[in-house]
Formats: sequence, structure tokens, C-alpha cells
Amino acid sequence: MCCGPPHLPPATRQPRRVLVMRGNVSRGLLVAWVLSLIVGTQGCGIYSIHFDPPRASPVVSRHPPLDLTLSLGDVQFSVNGKPVPLDVAALKRIDDSFVQRATASRLVRAVHPRGTTTDLYYDMSADLNFGGTPSLARSLYQLVAFVPALIIPGFPYPWQFHRRDTIRIRGGAGQSAVALREYTISYTMAVWGGTIWAPTVSNNQIEAADAEYLIDSVSDAVGRDYETFHEYGRLVKASGVPSGTEAQQVEPSWESTVVRITPIRAA
Repeated sequence: MCCGPPHLPPATRQPRRVLVMRGNVSRGLLVAWVLSLIVGTQGCGIYSIHFDPPRASPVVSRHPPLDLTLSLGDVQFSVNGKPVPLDVAALKRIDDSFVQRATASRLVRAVHPRGTTTDLYYDMSADLNFGGTPSLARSLYQLVAFVPALIIPGFPYPWQFHRRDTIRIRGGAGQSAVALREYTISYTMAVWGGTIWAPTVSNNQIEAADAEYLIDSVSDAVGRDYETFHEYGRLVKASGVPSGTEAQQVEPSWESTVVRITPIRAA
């Protein structure tokens, strides 16, 4: 008597089981590879971050702290010339980095979170370009390393970003706002990561280094204009009206000056 199912010879059943087993093995290997890639990618962050021009950091004011308060004001961001909206989480990260670095610079008496009424406001408009500085060697390496960096966790891959910021330091708000100084700074950030996804996986690390470089550069520039801000602080106190209110009528005799920041190269 036949032991197998009716109308299904034994010779037909064995290859079918083999095919099913091979399919299961293939799917298992695929799942294992994906899991290893995810786990490996999480562990492959940033190898190095370099800025051009370089600068010594952190910057600590050589003057006594100005008797003024400071907070982050208007923030605008664009990528390759196109405006990019910032969500609440992104604004908070920027604000946290700003408060930390500006406080460490000891430039003013106190630095407060964004939205606080203060004597001075730090408005920033940033444009980020993913092209960076043209380099044939980097372009060739990116072309050759693209696939390995895409599938092999830990494979080094370079990114370069060019950033140009316009920073305005203003006193007061609304119709009483006075633009004291406006600074511009351009620099390039080169990043080597352990995966092609490094700028996304380690975005917080890049943002922290970028904020440190930018705010230290501006703090250094404001330190060179110390007497200007010191005089503004004296006028604010002499007016007897809290800075940042619509009733403020302080009118400094100087005009806003645009200064291009050239960071001091590290020794």
C-alpha cells in the first residue's frame, strides 16, 4: 500500500521540502543581515569632525561679563538656498546648545532660554550647502565607497558641508528693537562617519560641534566689540525702562555695523 497522500508520489515530495527549507534559510539569512546592519549602524557614529578655518575652543571672554541678559531670538534655516521649517524639537536642540555655549563664554551676566524677555537677542539666519568645497579626490572616494558604506557597518565615508550664517545682535523687541551688530561667518565642516547614514544617525553630535564652533566664533567677535555693548548696557540702565519692552526709547548714537568674522586659526 502507498504510505503517501493520494495522487502525490514520494519522489515529488522530497524536492518540495528541500525548496521550502532553502526558502526558510534564505529568509533567515536576510533577516539576520538586516538586524546586524541595524545594530551595526547604531554603533557606527562619527569618526572625526573638522572645521575650516579651524579655531581654538572654547572661547571665554577676557572681559568681565556684560551686565546684560541674552537669549536666542529669530531662527531661520535653509538648505541649498531653500527655506527649511524647524520643528519644536529642532528649535529646542538649537536653543539648548546656544544657552550652553553662550553661558560658557561668560560674555553676559546671564543667558536664558528662547522666548524669555532679555536685554539682547541673538537672531540667526543659516544657509547649509551639502556640496562643500569641490574636491576631485573626495568625489572619487565617495563614488567608489558608496556601496560598501551603504551595506558594511563601520566603513568610513566622508561628508562635507558649507555653512554661511548671518547673526544679528539686537536690543529690545518689536518697534523698539535696535540692531547693534550684524556678523557674517562662512565655514566648512568635514565629517567622517562609520556609515553612509552617519549624518542622520549621529545628527545630535554634529549639531553640538557645529553650535560650539559657531557660537564661539560669534562670542569672540562680540568680545572685540565689548565697548559697544558695554555702552548699550549703560544706556539701558540709565533709561530706567526694562529692556525688551515696547516702552523702551533707548536710541544709541551709533549705527548697526556688519562685520565679517574671520575665525582665528588654532595654534
